[in-house]
Amino acid sequence: MAAWASTQSGSWSRTSNNSDSPWYDGAAQTALATVPGASGTDSVTITATHTVTYDYDMSAAGVLSALVINGTLAALLTRPGSPAEELVGQSVTAADIAVALRG
Repeated sequence: MAAWASTQSGSWSRTSNNSDSPWYDGAAQTALATVPGASGTDSVTITATHTVTYDYDMSAAGVLSALVINGTLAALLTRPGSPAEELVGQSVTAADIAVALRG
């Protein structure tokens, strides 16, 4: 289990060893060279003023033990009735995520 915190805005799927990754900290997170939730049970904090775009398929990976959104978590969702490749950026709240997790 790793505890992750965003260090800047960016795409969730950008691995932590890239300087434009929201997970790049030049230290422990960077050394992991992965993303939160890729394996194990990770906890994640989106830091205030940061926008992290959730564009990662975690269905075959690990799970999150906690997700704290102090900034913004944006999600790439398809618009109902639109072609699957048409993605629309939409902000989601912690309540939206809780509903999605409950199914």
